[in-house]
Amino acid sequence: MAVNVYGGEHLLDKETAAKMASVVAMLLWVGLFYWLRLFESFSMYIYLILKTLSDVKAFMVLYFIILLCFTNGLFILDLKQEEYEFVWEDYPDIPNL
Repeated sequence: MAVNVYGGEHLLDKETAAKMASVVAMLLWVGLFYWLRLFESFSMYIYLILKTLSDVKAFMVLYFIILLCFTNGLFILDLKQEEYEFVWEDYPDIPNL
């Protein structure tokens, strides 16, 4: 389906196809958990997982905002750094494996 959306295989390189295949595989596993609700022995656990995720939702939003704040600060600090290239000849005591 992805190849048809993009218009052909010549537009889709192997790396992009692998990334898309991994996303599709993950969505298939999520779909499996959705259908496992039909079985009585699994329905309680699926409900428990969904209830836990809904309770943790507000915390996760706050956590990702804090994570983005620190990421932004570190990104700004990294912009001021010069490019550094490690040269093995400058450090003869380090064994080159």
